[in-house]
Amino acid sequence: MPAPAALDPAITECQTTAAEIPWWRSEQPFAAYESAHARLQPRETAYFRLGDALLEIAVDEPSILDPVRTHYGECELSSLDKISMPLMRCAVTPGYPSPLIAIHFLEGAPPDLATMALGLSHPPLGAPPYSINDARRTGWSLIGGSDTSVVAACPTGLLVDPRSVAEDFVADYLVAAMLCAQPNLMVLHAAAVQIGSNGVILTGASHAGKTTTSMHLALRGHRLLGDEMSVVRLGSRELVPLRRSLSLRAGPRSPELARALRRVRPRDRNSVDGKIGPLRIDEMFPGSGDGPVDLKAAFFLDGFAQCPGIEPFALSLNDEATFDYMSANDVASISWGLEPQRRVLRLLALKQLMARVRCWKLCLGPPDETAKLIESTMEER
Repeated sequence: MPAPAALDPAITECQTTAAEIPWWRSEQPFAAYESAHARLQPRETAYFRLGDALLEIAVDEPSILDPVRTHYGECELSSLDKISMPLMRCAVTPGYPSPLIAIHFLEGAPPDLATMALGLSHPPLGAPPYSINDARRTGWSLIGGSDTSVVAACPTGLLVDPRSVAEDFVADYLVAAMLCAQPNLMVLHAAAVQIGSNGVILTGASHAGKTTTSMHLALRGHRLLGDEMSVVRLGSRELVPLRRSLSLRAGPRSPELARALRRVRPRDRNSVDGKIGPLRIDEMFPGSGDGPVDLKAAFFLDGFAQCPGIEPFALSLNDEATFDYMSANDVASISWGLEPQRRVLRLLALKQLMARVRCWKLCLGPPDETAKLIESTMEER
């Protein structure tokens, strides 16, 4: 990405020195951020509906929006006519030196941006966990290891090194910030599907089969509200669509799903370990709709067998592992809040929510048979 077009001359005086030291040990990136913050002139602005609020992203380099649209393109609004919702405004621009990315929150910024960044930053395999450290620049914190930093945070935004974080870091960070600012919403690590007039969530540990099962339900004509995250309004117990693009791992698929996948072109043909995606839900399953639906049932995915099996399940606070994987998604976890007191309150709110929802443990069999069992279970309610 190019550097910002209009940096103060004083910032560029020591470019040679900046090239010789890591960016987080130089004054220049922080001075450039603070200077640009006062003179932002965006070339494009996009709006994304996330939960019950709008995220406004202004950019001076349009390609910066590509990862957000790749993963959350279905949440983008083509028009704001008759839309009146709370707004979080931010600008995402090239930082200095290249290829840093700068995030400037202009309105509605959540507190503790550094802690949120830590929650989305993961060290290389085998390396010690990252931590938050003081930066040389007053008002800034660094997220990283003992000898490296991947993100810098101040009260109004971030500097991100895209070479050292996940490709979807900026997109997920902005979505997490939006959801964290909406305490009336409960965000769960679960797929969400509408079966008839009933909202259903499918939750379980990583690789438990949520995506495959929810996609097979969608193939049978049910509305897929989201794959990675389920968003529930605590007051009304409604599931609100939040569709992140799908990524499907290698595994058993019905012939119908295999044919559907061949019809849709992935936005990034990443075939590592047989993974397909990202795939937009509205392209896989047209006519999904955007309205909420009452949450009536939860299926806790519990292993695999030759034939699917199901049994009623009463969720209690003693089921620590179950609650852990219901918030295991990084964005969902951040939206709960990272302070122990807030997480306890969210856990109690989740317990109250699930007390009014019928729960089953579901052992997965062949995907199409599993989808039929979920259908018949909902018909018998």
